[in-house]
Amino acid sequence: MSSLKKEKIDSLVSQILALKDAANQTTLIKAEEIINLSKEINYDKGMACGHFHKGYATYKMSNYVSARYSLVESVKHYEKINDELGIAAAENIIGQTYYFEGEFDKALEHNSKSLELRSKHNQLNGVAHNYNNYANIYLSLGDNPSAVEYYQKALTIFQELNDEYAMGMVYNNMGALHFRLNEYDKALELFNNTMEIAGKVNHKHLYSTSLNNIANIYHDQGRYEESIEIDLKALELQRQIGDRYGEALSLGNLGSTYNDMDINDKAIDCLTESISMRQTIGDKTGEAEASLELGKLYKKLNKPSRAKTFIENSIAIGESLKLYNHLSVCHTVYSELFEQIGEFDKALEQFKLHYKYWKEVFSEESDKKIKNLQVLYEVDKQKKETEIYRLKNIELAELNMEKNEFLGIAAHDLKNPLTGIILNTSTIRRNIDKFSKEDVLKRIGKIELTAERMQLIIKNMLDINAIEEGRLNLHYEEFDIKLLLKKIIEDFTTAASQKEIKINFESGEDKVLLTTDGSSLTEIIENLLSNAIKYSPNGKTVHVKCFKENESAVIEIKDEGLGFTDEDKKSVFHKFARLSAKPTGGEHSTGLGLSIVKKLTDILGGEVTFESEPNKGSTFRLTFKAS
Repeated sequence: MSSLKKEKIDSLVSQILALKDAANQTTLIKAEEIINLSKEINYDKGMACGHFHKGYATYKMSNYVSARYSLVESVKHYEKINDELGIAAAENIIGQTYYFEGEFDKALEHNSKSLELRSKHNQLNGVAHNYNNYANIYLSLGDNPSAVEYYQKALTIFQELNDEYAMGMVYNNMGALHFRLNEYDKALELFNNTMEIAGKVNHKHLYSTSLNNIANIYHDQGRYEESIEIDLKALELQRQIGDRYGEALSLGNLGSTYNDMDINDKAIDCLTESISMRQTIGDKTGEAEASLELGKLYKKLNKPSRAKTFIENSIAIGESLKLYNHLSVCHTVYSELFEQIGEFDKALEQFKLHYKYWKEVFSEESDKKIKNLQVLYEVDKQKKETEIYRLKNIELAELNMEKNEFLGIAAHDLKNPLTGIILNTSTIRRNIDKFSKEDVLKRIGKIELTAERMQLIIKNMLDINAIEEGRLNLHYEEFDIKLLLKKIIEDFTTAASQKEIKINFESGEDKVLLTTDGSSLTEIIENLLSNAIKYSPNGKTVHVKCFKENESAVIEIKDEGLGFTDEDKKSVFHKFARLSAKPTGGEHSTGLGLSIVKKLTDILGGEVTFESEPNKGSTFRLTFKAS
């Protein structure tokens, strides 16, 4: 029975996701059904989805308090099933409800929670939406440069994802920014981009929004007939898709434009319908604005009784919502109305109320600036924390990749020598009675060489680990590099002679003194000399030089091998680097030697550089401050 109900729930969720623009009532009905079915079978995933879609639909209907209640419930159920991306989606919309209420600090808090989770899971589309939200917050706080920065970040991701609707949404928001700055040409360009994208993806809500925005530009420019034509197109589209909020907005805009054109009958019709619709959907702020506009119109028509009705309605809403700037304008209009009808005492009383609210606005603006500075600080702090979190994730991913690479190389590089040891010991054991003493010693010699090879692999891996963890114990003393080089060259004579390679040592100085850690310097030189022999063809020469240059001691090791390609040069000193050149005598390479050289040289305060061309060998140069 429960499996059938889960199938029904999944089907309802799919139906909600398939719904088109502004189908909020249908979404609410289906979401309630999901919640009820999920309760019956104690299905947390269904409860989470049901409450989320209920909250989102309620949010789209501008009922922000109810939306938050449902979204908080969805978060509780997403937490039970450990769905962090579900939590992120709900936190995002919770933040948006606070944003539209002007609670920017709370909007920031919830948007930041959403961004953190989406960044953790590398959900780029969600991250871009959070960036867009940050931009809107910055825009509302008056920080236009930061708003542009975040719009651009969001736009870049949406372009990479080829999410055309989201690109249009960002263009629309950026257009609103330029509209506020009275940069009408730029705003118009962005709104037209939005409209083009919305038409292409058949997103009627976004298309109608861009039409409204273009109409607002034409209204501000005094191009009233063009403004009306475009708002009428938006209105028709909004009625098709059932976008009642957009419909009320278009009617209010039309009423205001008709009023400015003195087409009073149409202005009254549009404003009256806009007020009625806004009362139905609960858009109090929009109702207050439209009521004031209608009051001003009746004042102009010298109908004081009707003017009073709408102005007083606008004042009542303004007082309930503490819209002090709006109230200041309302009482100015009311004062002018009483002056118009000769009631000067009431006109003075209303003017005093205007002044009172003007002072409230001034005080509120001061408080708001302080609060906005705090919010900006929190935004900046969150930006830094998010960036640190992002970098830590990258670092952890790199470390994990490096660990896997380390284990893979260790397994690969140790597997073959171990196999060789096992085969040789097995052969000796099976043929102990048949082998001569010389045969046994020969095979034991092979085992010994293989074990030494394994020891070198392990030593290199442990060395690089010790270097990176800072576990080296350095003992500085003065050395004659010339003597040290002679000893190291002597140690490599056998390996070189096996490939008929000559090591040529040049030093024109009696002594080249250097105060450093002898063990580390020896390891650096051994790695470079070993590589020079390893990558040189048979019969070639390795050149080793030691000399003073100004105040520095210099060591150069040059081979006549294959050299490095341009691509090789980018990763010469990287750990586990696999370069194009291969050892010429079948020798083994861990890919750690040059990385150890670089890290140890840096620790000793020196510098290692190289010059190389394909098929012309390589020259490594070590430079240290001389004693």
